[in-house]
Amino acid sequence: MEEDLKALLLADSTVPTLVPPGSINWRRRPQGIGLPAIVLRVINDRPVYTLSDTTDRSTARVQVDCWSLSYKQVKAISRAVLLCLSGHRDATFSRIWLLGARDTQDPEAKDDPAGVSLDFEIDYRVGAA
Repeated sequence: MEEDLKALLLADSTVPTLVPPGSINWRRRPQGIGLPAIVLRVINDRPVYTLSDTTDRSTARVQVDCWSLSYKQVKAISRAVLLCLSGHRDATFSRIWLLGARDTQDPEAKDDPAGVSLDFEIDYRVGAA
């Protein structure tokens, strides 16, 4: 799911024009990667069960943190991510829904970046590639 979600963002017509592909990463922003950037985190992930067994489906909550030195730019990035992901369906993802969004900031960052966090619920097929 992680590789497929990142590939979905990179294949979008707008997201890579606002954030360099090397600045879209899972878990954290690597040292030396400047802004703007997107950091993705799995908050929780659980299998989908039927009455008799597990299925090949899972449901994850994924937080997408958008960062920039400009509030105007971070809002543009977050809107592009929202348009790319919310409501998306394909062979891997049976649904991606926005759960909520909020402005945020990183109190430890020296450059005082503007941030927007988006929380998505993602139903996906396990092992899809």
